[in-house]
Amino acid sequence: MTGATSWRGLIVGLIGNLLIGVSLYHLIQVGNCGGGYNADCPSSLTPYFIALPVGILTSVAGIFMGGGIVAFCGVFVSIGLGALAAGWFGAGKMGAFPYIFGGLFAFFGLLPLLLGAGLRRIGAGKEAQAMRLVATGGQGVGTVTHVEDTGITINDNPRVTVTMKVEPVDGTAPLERTKTVTVSRVAIPRIGDRFPVWYDREDPSLWAYGVDMEAGAPADVKALFARAARTGTEAPNEPASGPSPLEELQRLNELRKVGAVTDREYDTAKALLLARLAEPPGA
Repeated sequence: MTGATSWRGLIVGLIGNLLIGVSLYHLIQVGNCGGGYNADCPSSLTPYFIALPVGILTSVAGIFMGGGIVAFCGVFVSIGLGALAAGWFGAGKMGAFPYIFGGLFAFFGLLPLLLGAGLRRIGAGKEAQAMRLVATGGQGVGTVTHVEDTGITINDNPRVTVTMKVEPVDGTAPLERTKTVTVSRVAIPRIGDRFPVWYDREDPSLWAYGVDMEAGAPADVKALFARAARTGTEAPNEPASGPSPLEELQRLNELRKVGAVTDREYDTAKALLLARLAEPPGA
């Protein structure tokens, strides 16, 4: 689906939503007509009787043209807002019905959009946290020591609790880290598997391990993936090859500019990198 198609579908869907909302606003204010106690509908309502099904069909077309969840939820929201407006401006002719009817439709129309926005915000926060770990956290190779199934699946993929023994590349003492994650059902971690790990030096709960490496990944990330892919026959504390301190400092500054690293984290990492530059060769 191209971006142009998506926007076209969204616009068509919103036009259909508008027709639905305006039609219901006028029709609900009149109430019951065409039978019973009020057999004659005002001729002025004819355009709205026509516009309502046209709006529904247009909204459906917009959904299939790429309007997606926004156009779909817009149907419910337009029904709700049309009914609420009819109740508000209708001088109480319909009692509480427009408010109850409209409120329910508006609520269930907005709920998926609000939940989606919340999930996107959580996802963005986790991505920023992962970027900070890669930029300023410790590096190591984690070996899986325990895997436990939680019994929960998301989109047919299991959630498991993974425990790893992490050997830092700087030669400090090994760490144990545990995390509950959703993994691919065809790539469940097994005991003995090795992964590159990034961790917060002060908070044991903040750590991440890498599964897939992007082609454009920085040199230090590629080096850590390569280290984890080895069989473990090399010296355990052999330092991983990677970019120079100046290259790392430049990358940190770029991350700070886009907000992935705070000024405080940048200053801390900068001090460590400058200390490395001051070390004599071979130290």
